[in-house]
Formats: sequence, C-alpha cells, structure tokens
Amino acid sequence: MQAVLDALVGWHDVEEQLAVGWNARFFHGILTPKGSERYSEAFLLRAGRHPRPVYRISAVEYGSDLESVVIQGLRDRFWRVRWTAAQTALAPPAMLAELVHDTSAEVRSAAAGNPSTPRAALWALLDDRVLRVREAAARNQSLGESDLRQLSQHRDPGVRRVVATRTATPVDVLDALALDDDLSVAEAVGCNERASSLALHRVVRRTSNSRTMEHIAVRAQTRLDDLLYLIDRGDPSALMAMAKHCPVTEALHALAQVDDALVRAAVLTNPSVKTETLMVMPLDAPVAEHRAAAAHVNATWATCRRLAVHYLASGHLGRRYIGVEMVANGMAKGDASAATGPGSIDEPFDIVFALFTGQRTDELLVWAKGTTGPKWRRNYVLDRLSV
Repeated sequence: MQAVLDALVGWHDVEEQLAVGWNARFFHGILTPKGSERYSEAFLLRAGRHPRPVYRISAVEYGSDLESVVIQGLRDRFWRVRWTAAQTALAPPAMLAELVHDTSAEVRSAAAGNPSTPRAALWALLDDRVLRVREAAARNQSLGESDLRQLSQHRDPGVRRVVATRTATPVDVLDALALDDDLSVAEAVGCNERASSLALHRVVRRTSNSRTMEHIAVRAQTRLDDLLYLIDRGDPSALMAMAKHCPVTEALHALAQVDDALVRAAVLTNPSVKTETLMVMPLDAPVAEHRAAAAHVNATWATCRRLAVHYLASGHLGRRYIGVEMVANGMAKGDASAATGPGSIDEPFDIVFALFTGQRTDELLVWAKGTTGPKWRRNYVLDRLSV
C-alpha cells in the first residue's frame, strides 16, 4: 500500500532535495551530506523507499543519527544500502548479528568492522569464507587484549597479520608473531610502532621487504647492530629513511661515510647528527653537501675550518672562494671566539683567518706588496685591506 501511495505522489520532492547522481555514487563511494542541511525523519524514511538505490543510500547517510532510518537501510534489498547502514553507530546489534549470513561480502565486512557487532557474530565473521571479511573482523576496535592473544594463534595468516599491525596487541604477542611461519605476518610486526627491539631484531634478519626495513630503520628501539646490518644490506629506501629520521647517532655516523651522496645529503637534514659525524663527511663530496654540513645546527668552528682548509688549498679560483665562505661560516659559530690566531701566514687558511680577525694586517700588507707568494692570495689580501 505504501508503495502504491508513493508511486501516486511521485518522487519529485525527494529527487529535487537530495540531488544526487549515480555516477558520483559509483566513483566516489559514500557521499558527504552537503553543508549542515537537516531533513526530517519522515522525509528520510520516504527517501529510503525511492525506487533508485542512490536515493536510498543518501537517505541512510543523512539519517545516520536516526535509528528508524538506519533500520530501514539494513532491511533494504540492495547491498550498498545495507553496507552503508551497517557502518553507522546506531545500527542495532541484533540486526548486525543477522548480517553474518548476508549474501554480500561487502556488507559482512561492514558488520565485521562495526564495534557494536555482538561478540558471537564477530567470532563467526572471523571464520568467514572471504579474507577481507575476516580481516575486517580482526580490526574491530571492540576486541580486547585477551581476544588479540587468542587471534594471534588463528589458523589464517591474514588474521594474524592484522593482529600484528594493531597497536593494542601486547608486546609479548608481537615478539612471538615476529617468528611466525608466514613472513608477511612477521613483516607486519616490523611496521608496528609498539614492536620491541627483540621483535624488530627477529624481523630484520628475515625480511627483504623495503617498506618493512624502512619502518625498522627509523624506530628508536631498533638495536644498533640491526641498524648497522641494514646499512650493510644497502637497501636505498631503508638507508634514506634512516638518514632522515633515525635518532641513533652511531648509525648516522656510519651513514655519513657511505659512498651514496644522496644518503649523505639526507643525513645532513637530520637534527640528531653530532659534531663528530660532521667531521667525517668525505672531503671529495659535492659542494652542496659541504655547505649543508657547515650550515648544520651542530656544526662548529672545527667543522668549518676543516672544510675551509680543503677548499683554500684548491687550484681552482671558485673553490678557493668557497673556502673563504667556510671561514665566514666558522666565524659565525658559537665556539669561534675560542679559535686561536695563526702561527704564521704561510698557509692560505692562516691568511684568510688573520684577515677576518684583523690580526697581523701590517705584516700581511707588506707581504702582499712584495713579489713572492701566489698572485690570488696577494690580490685577495690587498682587496680585503682596501689598498
């Protein structure tokens, strides 16, 4: 009778107010209600009887806070409507339990992921014939520590893999899962931020998965020997992740000496790099790398002096002026005041340092006006002394 009345009245009001399109529904999934517009319960119940499923789905979305609308959606003949309703917070537990036997795996997945699904139904879904349903049930937020312990022994590696990813899983369970016969389960443990150093040690020796090694490379709890093992493995993704985000100074010290210039450049963006590490950056590295080392927050006068000496000894005019730049950088460091003056003016660095500090200018002027010494040094001294 209701269907006859609806047909006689027509659907223009529903179609005009909801204004949805099947294409948008198909390609974008659940539509977000426009603005803060609210519809009456009677209107949404009427929209939930529209012949076209797209309007019935929208009715459930707009009425997700109305139990009557949600219940109507759960009883709909079209699986997308039931799927939408099964994800709502107001879905009655008893009706969610009925969805264990739904013909659509998507609907069963939605029920499996709903925290309101009764425990008995949830455990039934953990043995569903479809993997994504079992995985959705294993991700259900209503599962407690005892449940996760039990599921860590589940026959399905897909379920155990989900347990290995959950931050609520006890640490000792993660330790055990790191030795799981299925490597994908162990690799999931390696990506869990709560995994212990023992679990990470067990995983890193088994995996060849770049994503897993990336996660292990940046964990504060990863053991130093495991970090050095990853460096020896030489996986580019793991090395770059470690260089940028690893907080372990000993590992960064080792990375600063690898042959890969990109990795060394990434190390210089890490605030955990210590002064000692900056002092071992290769002198044959690119100029940009040396400039980054000099600009690092932990660089000292000694860091810049080492680079300045290297560049000032070059036979290339441009590189010599980079050496001058390094002296200027060093003078700006907090420990520059402790630097002592040069003992002589025989070396390029001693000359530049003396000019920056205003030392022995008369002696330098006499030397520059003489006929001995490289021409570029004499010209530089005369220019700095404005002669």
